Amino acid sequence: MTVDRTPGQLIGEAIDAAERVFPGADWLFGKGKVNPDEPLYGFRVFAPGTEDVIAEGEHDDPVECVMMAVDPSRRGRAPS
Repeated sequence: MTVDRTPGQLIGEAIDAAERVFPGADWLFGKGKVNPDEPLYGFRVFAPGTEDVIAEGEHDDPVECVMMAVDPSRRGRAPS
């Protein structure tokens, strides 16, 4: 018997993964749009003690936006 995980459990697992990949880093998770054509969720990881973005992800799915920052093959680049 398979037990489905709730959306809260899924996002919690994604954030736990981010904390394992980027230990000691600060992160910010947000929901909202400035422009109608941009993704609904964003996740940024900052170098410890700084405002330097070291990974980021944006997506309409909250779990996928975190995983884009965590997974090196999907990782977003910090703005120049």
